[in-house]
Amino acid sequence: MIEKQSGIQPDLCLRHAGRPLDLSSRLSRSWRGFAVELVSVDGASEFSFQRVSNTHYLALHDIVLDQGQIRVDDLAMDQRRDLRGTITFLPSGCSVQGWSAATARTNSFTALYFDATLLREEMDMRYREASLAPVLYARGGPLPATMSKFQTVFADQALDSLHAESACLIAAIEVLSLPQMQGAGRLTARQTSAVIDYIGDNLACDLSLSDLAGVAGLSRYHFGRAFKTTTGQSPYAFILQRRVDAAAEMMATSRMSVEQVAEMCGFRTTANLRRKFQQAKGMTPLAFRRSVQ
Repeated sequence: MIEKQSGIQPDLCLRHAGRPLDLSSRLSRSWRGFAVELVSVDGASEFSFQRVSNTHYLALHDIVLDQGQIRVDDLAMDQRRDLRGTITFLPSGCSVQGWSAATARTNSFTALYFDATLLREEMDMRYREASLAPVLYARGGPLPATMSKFQTVFADQALDSLHAESACLIAAIEVLSLPQMQGAGRLTARQTSAVIDYIGDNLACDLSLSDLAGVAGLSRYHFGRAFKTTTGQSPYAFILQRRVDAAAEMMATSRMSVEQVAEMCGFRTTANLRRKFQQAKGMTPLAFRRSVQ
């Protein structure tokens, strides 16, 4: 499953028995400026890897090795084996190479690739590229929990771009240790009206943070902060509430099936509609229909 919605694509070179790792073991999704990849290998296996790129690389590992070694730039060789719950960050231009002989279990890692130039422009980032140092197999901090959320990108086929893009931005901010901007601004009345109208007109679509920020004429980072300051909700929470309310209205006033309502309201699957509706209304869509008739 590879979705090409971004100029960025996963570029870690993985080889097994001298050949590129089977693509069925590499799941990837991408958005503007970001790509997320889940690599999973069952059973004992040995593979080599290498990378040097102009994008940043951030990974959460769930890997146990029998043997292995890795070298980042000209630093000393690292031979740690229990990599579960560890984080690796490779800034753009940083080289890495090595090999791993994995223990007989399901070993995996989740990687985020992101465009440093784009984020620097969007977030008014105040750092110098030269100051970014590689981090290898670090433990603790907020990043493992943040990165673990990306597994829902592949587990939940109904996950929308808005939620995923927001998670990418949060992970990028955390790893770059950006200072928190003081006094987040608000959307103007015109921006707020334009964004809300756009959401209403496109509720059935897979709305992205890029789409909404474009309507407001802001970067994704500044839009997300300004939108929450203005409405009291994140863009994702706001749209989810609108979708649930629209579904409730349709269930109460029409004869459309749950499947039709799910499609019309942008839930993508009936299971996703039922789950979100139950959480918001305390009952299933069909039970809600019976209660108002």
